[in-house]
Amino acid sequence: MKKLLLYQATVFLAVVAHCTGTCMWYGQCGHQQNHEDKKLNCIYHGPPKPFKTKTALDAFARDCPSLYKGNETETCCSDPQMLTMDNQISFPRQALQRCPSCFHNFMNVWCYLTCAPNNMPSSNTPALSLLCGTDASQCTPQKWLDYMGTTDNGQAPFDIHFYISKKNMTFGNSTLKPLNTEAVPCSQAPSNDTEPCSCQDCKATCAPSPPPAPPSQPCEVAHLDCYYFGFGVLFAAFVLVFGCYIICYNIIVQDALRLERPDENGHMYHVSSAGPAANRNERKKNYLASVESDSLSFFERAGARMEERLENLFAGWGHFCASHPLIMSLVVLVIAGALCAGVSLFTVTTNPVKLWSAPDSRARTEKEYYDSHFVPFYRTEQLIISRPDNDTLIEYKKRNYSNLLDKEFLHEILDLQLAIEGLTAEHDNKTVGLEDICFAPLSPDNKNCTVQSILNYFQNSHAMLDKVAYDEFGWFVVANYLDHFDYCVDSPFSPNDTTRLHTPCLGTFGGPVFPWVALGGYREKVYRNTSALVITFVVNNYLDASKNGPALAWEAKFIDFMKNYTEDHPEVEIAFSSERSIEDEIERESNSDIMTILASYLIMFAYITLMLGQYRRLDRILITIFICLLTLDAKRQHSNRIDVFCCSKLPLKKRKPQHGLLYELVSEFYSHFLMMEWLRPIVMVVFVGWFCASAAMTSKVNIGLDQSLSMPKGHNYSSYEGQNAICGISGCPENSLVQQVDHAAENPLSTRIAESVSSWLDDYFSWLNSPSCCRIHDDTGDFCPST
Repeated sequence: MKKLLLYQATVFLAVVAHCTGTCMWYGQCGHQQNHEDKKLNCIYHGPPKPFKTKTALDAFARDCPSLYKGNETETCCSDPQMLTMDNQISFPRQALQRCPSCFHNFMNVWCYLTCAPNNMPSSNTPALSLLCGTDASQCTPQKWLDYMGTTDNGQAPFDIHFYISKKNMTFGNSTLKPLNTEAVPCSQAPSNDTEPCSCQDCKATCAPSPPPAPPSQPCEVAHLDCYYFGFGVLFAAFVLVFGCYIICYNIIVQDALRLERPDENGHMYHVSSAGPAANRNERKKNYLASVESDSLSFFERAGARMEERLENLFAGWGHFCASHPLIMSLVVLVIAGALCAGVSLFTVTTNPVKLWSAPDSRARTEKEYYDSHFVPFYRTEQLIISRPDNDTLIEYKKRNYSNLLDKEFLHEILDLQLAIEGLTAEHDNKTVGLEDICFAPLSPDNKNCTVQSILNYFQNSHAMLDKVAYDEFGWFVVANYLDHFDYCVDSPFSPNDTTRLHTPCLGTFGGPVFPWVALGGYREKVYRNTSALVITFVVNNYLDASKNGPALAWEAKFIDFMKNYTEDHPEVEIAFSSERSIEDEIERESNSDIMTILASYLIMFAYITLMLGQYRRLDRILITIFICLLTLDAKRQHSNRIDVFCCSKLPLKKRKPQHGLLYELVSEFYSHFLMMEWLRPIVMVVFVGWFCASAAMTSKVNIGLDQSLSMPKGHNYSSYEGQNAICGISGCPENSLVQQVDHAAENPLSTRIAESVSSWLDDYFSWLNSPSCCRIHDDTGDFCPST
């Protein structure tokens, strides 16, 4: 329905040559066998007649304005004939109303055929993929007319044979000649009360499309990423300045060149036998010993006073805690317990929307508004199936098909799909099946679930998948499942393909299966080269989370089933997910973090126990609770009591103070190595270099969940301006949202938009213009909530 138009083609159809103004039929005589709604016309050779009721005349004026002549109108249609035709064109009217001229030209065919005396139309009418039996790109005027005239389309009451010719044609005693009746191009309005077709349906009405934007080029300087270049320059500048400082400091302050110079007493410094470093350390020690407070600057004195006060404060605090360990431990536990009281109100959030968007964010607010006024978007359960280790191709009618379209493999996948549809779960002591939670658009008349799968081209039936058609002799296969596949990916709306199979493409749920939804990995819409089959089960979703309980239970069963299936079928690669998968993964990671945190604390306590060893200088410990605990442990150790079993004492022995292994390593080796004068500048340079490298890499960090959602805030859909900003049907402006997205879909490689968009507002307008039978129950007169 999205691309209604084909190509303009001048078509001449036959008309009877004699101009006596007689009819070939009039009135209705019976109906097609087993189809009471498909009336048959009565043979009649006589003059046209006027309508007897205003209802029929109004219907004729609405449907056949080219033949309408007011109260003087005379036609070959009786009143029941006209009302039957008006009723039978409900589907074309619904499908073609987006393009008034398209519907006008379509109706000309049937008005001239059915009601005009001796007349048949000529037409440059655009053919429709919905009404042609094939994709619009492959439809021709002859194919279109043949499909419209055959009873195989499920709509025509009898076979109608159309002949396209530019010359007169003779059939028996009748000579037929082309009739050149004017057809309205899609870029023009058929009347003053209508509009031309929209740009989405008629490219002739489109303004010139702007050229696609060139792909964004990364910011580079001298073939380097701008971030890399900028932080590289920053690091080089730091190394240059810092290097100059180190050189000057060592020469001027540290006397790295060992230049002798007199001290305050007039003596010359000289290099000692211990080396230049020892000599410099000796001079530094003598210099620091001679420093007086009066020679210090203001900031140096302020820093010294602050350090002294902090040292005294924490030393006193540590001494107090160590002197009263039990009291302080009790105080800390009471405070910690009071602060932890809120844990009783703690709830674990696994909803990704709540985790990745703030409650007052625009995206969150608009989504909640949409969900509360409509319903949340459907829950989706999806399989992506591939055969990475199988490169074989299927050759059929000189075409190569993907190994995914092997019939035996499709039977296997159909078994999997049917097994999933048959899964049941328990919820609130009730058995829940897919049919209880799925989206069934035609329920209650049709309770089949919406399943987007190419197997629905075969109505999820093994027999339909195996069905073949033979030639008239019954020897050779002329059509099989691959012919049906090729037809359905081009015409997913078709109720009857044009192959010898004559089987429908519509799914069991009553809707189409779009190939760009059910297939993946193809190029340029050559679907037979697909590298992935995609099966999507559509499940209802509710704003009230409690109503999603049955769906959550079924999804859990689905996940378990698929885990077992993938383990048992390693030859098929299947990626699967359900609506709850993200929340399950968040919960799984949260639970795994508990063990990580617990392990980190255990390692920390082991580190303190094994590496730090003997506790000394408790007055320097800053953390209160640790001070208290370490004090108690020190007293336990001093009393020779056993760890954990504190009531048991060991015989007193003279203990020597011991230091832990880490203390020995740091104090004896690492600190001396790190404080070497030549190493300190290197550490500084490495640290700054690591920082610059890390900062440069931040440009390569991908963002998380995109929070941008549709539904502009405060959009007024009840105003003409608000509707024009969204809609895409005839009369909508060129710059509407739908029209812009449609333009973007013309360049899918750059915009990543595969298909034209369909607006719910356009569907709503179509629903309003549909016959009353689609809105009001025929028997009760009640409003119908769904068409």
